[in-house]
Amino acid sequence: MPPIRQKLEQWVEAGLLQPEQAHAIAEHEKADPRKDWTILGIAGLGIVAFVSGMFSLIAGNWDTISVTSKIVAYFMIQLGFGALFLSARDHQGIAREVSLSCFNFFFLCGIFLIRQIYGLNWEPWQVFLFWTLLILPPTLLAHNRHTYHLWVSGFYATLVSYLFYIRVESPEWLPATFMAGVGVVYLGFAVGIWRFNMFRLPDGLRHAWVAWSIGLLVFGITPIANALWYQDSVRGVLEKLPSFALYTAIPWLACIVAVASLALSRPRYHLWFRNSTTALLVLVSFFLCTPLLFSIGEQKALGCLGFILVWAAAAAAAGFNRWKRLFDLATLVIAIRFIMVYLESFHADAKTGVGLMLSGTLIFSVAFVWHRYRGKVEAWLAARS
Repeated sequence: MPPIRQKLEQWVEAGLLQPEQAHAIAEHEKADPRKDWTILGIAGLGIVAFVSGMFSLIAGNWDTISVTSKIVAYFMIQLGFGALFLSARDHQGIAREVSLSCFNFFFLCGIFLIRQIYGLNWEPWQVFLFWTLLILPPTLLAHNRHTYHLWVSGFYATLVSYLFYIRVESPEWLPATFMAGVGVVYLGFAVGIWRFNMFRLPDGLRHAWVAWSIGLLVFGITPIANALWYQDSVRGVLEKLPSFALYTAIPWLACIVAVASLALSRPRYHLWFRNSTTALLVLVSFFLCTPLLFSIGEQKALGCLGFILVWAAAAAAAGFNRWKRLFDLATLVIAIRFIMVYLESFHADAKTGVGLMLSGTLIFSVAFVWHRYRGKVEAWLAARS
């Protein structure tokens, strides 16, 4: 029995719905074309197969196709997606959103095409920057989260690729650029979390900003900060780039803006979510900047503790806001970090027979505890949101 029918039967038994209402809801859901995932899956598979074959055919004959034909074919495809979107712009549905997403994505394909044909020496960050500026107006017309996520991912791809460019071309500017990049991530979170009647972005775009910003804070910045708590890493960084400590003020200022945006938003976010998210934002800045500001030497234990605290705050924020995937991932990372602590501390003994037995027991125990209790913890957090 489909889950929706089970829910409806439970609601009828509880007296929340009349049987006629439940039947009408079930028929409506059954008739909704957006719910027909079988047809959509088959159609999607057919589109992927067709596009793959088209690209394979083009790639195999690329050198024999004239420059004019390549450019004309690209603009014909782009105009086709644009015309499809215009024809469906007043209707909510898959055709409108898919055509808009393809229209935005093919701008990136066109930039790479022009770059390849004319041998332009554009750096990757320049390509992504031009692309994000180009597709911003059509992105604001979207009614689906995927298009917004595509734009925000392009924005952050510009930032990351620019950091790699600076690292190679102008390493003396890396401290300022990296810290400014961290500040941009905080400001991206502030833009996404801010909600106020006088200035409020579309909900899909706000959610994309929050998701990508939190992802970069915990997946990108936290591992880098963890490495800085190892003496050799800190010494090498500070000897080559002593100005790193000077620019730690940038992420702290951006962190304050992000926390203020979270606290001042109206309607207000739930207290537990605000507190846990504020803890996450502050802990990331503290975890990153402390080893750059103070000569604390090798502090693996503190580094491990800081890493776990950051991810625990991320898990708490996810639990309070019912972000199930982030909660599961955060708790899994914490469990793996405990195992890594054991391997770092007893790496020599772990190679013996007894050590291998202890390692296996520890890994099994951690996996059991994670699998057994993460759901209960998630439910406890969700109940307080």
